[in-house]
Amino acid sequence: MNTEKAIKEKFYSFSKEMNEWEVETKKKYDEIGMTNYAQVAGENLKVIYKKYLTNKDRKLGRQSVPNAGFPPEYDPQQETIQNISIDGNKAIIETKWVHPANQNFAVIYRYTMKLQNGEWLLDTKKKYSKGADKWSNIVF
Repeated sequence: MNTEKAIKEKFYSFSKEMNEWEVETKKKYDEIGMTNYAQVAGENLKVIYKKYLTNKDRKLGRQSVPNAGFPPEYDPQQETIQNISIDGNKAIIETKWVHPANQNFAVIYRYTMKLQNGEWLLDTKKKYSKGADKWSNIVF
């Protein structure tokens, strides 16, 4: 399999699993409450992170407080790859996420992937701010 195809497949697999996690977690939070489901949600999230993200301490973000809302942040139907650039063991993926209820609202993201032990893993995520004309770090 060529490198770009492997990167795309890994990214979309991550996005699909995160979407399923978000939809299920939001449903359970609505049904039984965040307090009653947060531990299970966190355990399920750890499995996804271990499979798709580089191994590093992530004190902020969903891992510390497993949150999910609507619309889901990850959705392979709403977030499409616009560009991939590969430099050795590092790849940059730029995506465009379009709000499912408002097609005029879009967000541009930049993900960094690293090749580790023969496998492409997500390492960082950034969001583009058009007003500030800069990229800002986003936590997974």
